[in-house]
Amino acid sequence: MTCKLATLSGNPLKLYIGFRKDPIGFLMDTQPLGDVVKIPSVSGQPSYILHHPEWVREVLAISEQSVVKGKSGRILGLTLGRGLLTSEGEQHAQQRRIMQPAFHTRMLAAAADDIVRLTEERIATWPKDQWFPVSQQFLELTLDIVFQTLFGVEVGEDRENLHDIIEHSVQFSAHKLLSAVTFPLWLPLPANRKHKRLVHEFDAVILRVMQQGRERVARLADDECTRTAHGTPTMLSGRTLNVLDYLYTVRTEDQDLIPDDEIRDQLATLIIGGHETTANLLSFVLYRLALDKRVTDKLYDELDHVLGGRRPGFEDVRKLVYMRQVLQETMRLYPPAWTILRETVEPITVLGVTVPAGSSLIISPYVMHRNPAWYDDPEQFIPERFADDQPHTWPQFAYIPFGGGSRTCIGNTFAKMEATLILAVILQKRHVQLQKDAVIDPEPSVSLRVRGGLTMKMTVRNELK
Repeated sequence: MTCKLATLSGNPLKLYIGFRKDPIGFLMDTQPLGDVVKIPSVSGQPSYILHHPEWVREVLAISEQSVVKGKSGRILGLTLGRGLLTSEGEQHAQQRRIMQPAFHTRMLAAAADDIVRLTEERIATWPKDQWFPVSQQFLELTLDIVFQTLFGVEVGEDRENLHDIIEHSVQFSAHKLLSAVTFPLWLPLPANRKHKRLVHEFDAVILRVMQQGRERVARLADDECTRTAHGTPTMLSGRTLNVLDYLYTVRTEDQDLIPDDEIRDQLATLIIGGHETTANLLSFVLYRLALDKRVTDKLYDELDHVLGGRRPGFEDVRKLVYMRQVLQETMRLYPPAWTILRETVEPITVLGVTVPAGSSLIISPYVMHRNPAWYDDPEQFIPERFADDQPHTWPQFAYIPFGGGSRTCIGNTFAKMEATLILAVILQKRHVQLQKDAVIDPEPSVSLRVRGGLTMKMTVRNELK
């Protein structure tokens, strides 16, 4: 088997302007041209768009040692430091080995109760039968969930400042990621000065969270720590460890404590990466449900049958089969990580095509998930395509909403559980409605979100019967 290499012709500057104006449209237009599309670069660095699943598999899973995050990691690192999302090589591998056990089943089960409670409290404040900004509500809810379930603290008075910090970070990073030339942070530019100031404020919030976690763990005796056979801590004094507790309890492979600066970077990553992506996904789910009465009615039937009017819990996540399909199909059409960027440090050859060292690689899950070569009716919202009794016709790496390989999103199980429980609580209680002729425009920022936010009206379900 071979794949087709195409070269995009045209003036590099004009092509770059077209990409900046409409990144998703630009990438979608290149898909019919070839499996690998070389694009002229204004920076002089060879750039390739990868549309074939075998190429994606090679880059994300097989030849990981031949690629780095490079520029994208450096830019995100200006806010996040050197946490899981931005670290490279052996440092990333070590962090992954340490962090993965933090998301164990006992922690997920404990978090599920808090997710349901926080969602119920949030819904109680929503207006009935009035239009309101749903996307903003989801951002606030998922921020509460990150802080209370992963860190064991409340957002408190930092809420408004945190939203400003996160929004600035997203916009600052997105601008630099899409720019052909980026100016170093040490230049005294207004944007750089503002970013430094807000990161300093962000650090103050994180340090407050860390201090509370440190004091909480210090109050519990080490001899009351429950560990797995491999030495992984899971409980203290009969209390399930959240992620922050875990980071203050776990030991490195050299039996050292995790340094505070690394804990800071992991918390920053979880705050910024762990709440906006889920909030955006929830907005897209409700948008699609409001458009499709058949899917919504089928989902209502499942919720009524499985839950029977009671509160959802951790054990219900696996029982809500159609809900899982709805989430999978939404992530196919609107993957939070709409693009994945890598740079080669060694040549890579796949299916007869060689990409040289020093190349910039672009993988777009958004485009991959809409490729008619892999999906029937790719633009249609059909959750049933993910049914267990249906043969999946697409290759493994043609569906990558959480990435792949060792950089697969470490919190993907938590995120899917969180989205399932939030939607279960909402749809048990509410019917969702869009404004007439509303059309959602996906905005390709650091993650994919609804441009301008989603506005909806919700009516109490029992008033509809």
